[in-house]
Amino acid sequence: MRKIFALTIALLLCASSALAAEWAEGRSPARPYAGLAEVDLSEKMGYIVLWPSAKVPADHFCDTLTIYLPREDVALGAGKLTLMNAEGPVSQVDFADPAAVTLRPLDEEEMDALLWGSGVAIEVQLPVSLSLQGGEYVEMDEGCFTAADGKVRSAAIADRSGAWRPTVSGEWGLGCVRYDEDGTVRFEIALGGEAQTAVVYSGNGSVEVDEPEYTESAEVVARVVSDEVDWGVVFLDAAGEILGNYSLRK
Repeated sequence: MRKIFALTIALLLCASSALAAEWAEGRSPARPYAGLAEVDLSEKMGYIVLWPSAKVPADHFCDTLTIYLPREDVALGAGKLTLMNAEGPVSQVDFADPAAVTLRPLDEEEMDALLWGSGVAIEVQLPVSLSLQGGEYVEMDEGCFTAADGKVRSAAIADRSGAWRPTVSGEWGLGCVRYDEDGTVRFEIALGGEAQTAVVYSGNGSVEVDEPEYTESAEVVARVVSDEVDWGVVFLDAAGEILGNYSLRK
């Protein structure tokens, strides 16, 4: 799913084709696509790709936000990312929490898809997965990540600017997955289009639900009965063929 989105981004940016994960002539971390102005990376963070977004949504489910940068001298900083909707904060992640935020190099497939010769990804694990209804947006403190040995700080995203509106697309899917302190996990199942049935399962019995099979959209509350949480939801068409299988661990 992540790989498909990256290729879509490259097409949206009208980038020229490349055959390998290397910088094409005239392009670099400071100018990742033809037609863009070159950026002084010693002074500015440079170009960033945010996923998912309104233009490049996730398919059916998303619990991780990803920030892609073509430069490699990136470090995690200090600050918080807040997922908002019209009613206020939905959830918040601290960039100082290594269990929630990770920094890694891009793999070859990602670089091929983005048409980059280098880069990193920052992955932010959301405590509440994205809604299927949309309308959410990101606010982020300045300095959540840095570059150039800390001399360059990431800019703040604030004031409902619309700079990052992570979106999930599809007529069916899994939304708003969240774990409560009372030992329950709550989530929304949406059925429509090809998806006729959704089945909640747990391979190790760590999550229990009174009604595992759904033929209509529903808000579900399941019980978490083990510390090793391992469960998921599978979506089926009218013939019983699998359309999507979302396996979750805490």
